[in-house]
Amino acid sequence: MLWEIMSFADRPYWDWNNYDGCPKIVHVLMLECWETDKNKRPKFADIVTRLDELFRFPEVLNDDLLFVTNSPKEDSLPEFKSVDEWLKFINMEKYLDELYAANVNSIDKVTELQERDLREMGIKLIGHRNKMHESIKAMKTQYFNGGLDEDEAAI
Repeated sequence: MLWEIMSFADRPYWDWNNYDGCPKIVHVLMLECWETDKNKRPKFADIVTRLDELFRFPEVLNDDLLFVTNSPKEDSLPEFKSVDEWLKFINMEKYLDELYAANVNSIDKVTELQERDLREMGIKLIGHRNKMHESIKAMKTQYFNGGLDEDEAAI
């Protein structure tokens, strides 16, 4: 359905594989929506927000720099001591001033951030927000659940 929305009802399955012809950023959103664990899928409001931004800024569909294909793995994250250290790890250190201006000056405050907070701070590129948001989710899982996924932590 996402492909049909983005392509104005074009048929997606002619001779394509699962990725040909579909912008990477849309493909990533589709994969997130197909996550087997429903708790890890994006909320409908987040999907609407992301699609709305794609419609308002269609140039991101063609910008390879904005495509996020690999999110940080929960088990590979170091224990960050500072916001600066975290941003360097995910190659987003250019946003340090924006986070400090919003009084996000500790890792605890970083883990409280939502996608809309990142947008309100002035992080305009959806791919950069997605990368930061995925890293934040991974940190929450690792640090607050002791490395267990949400289902295991609930037991």
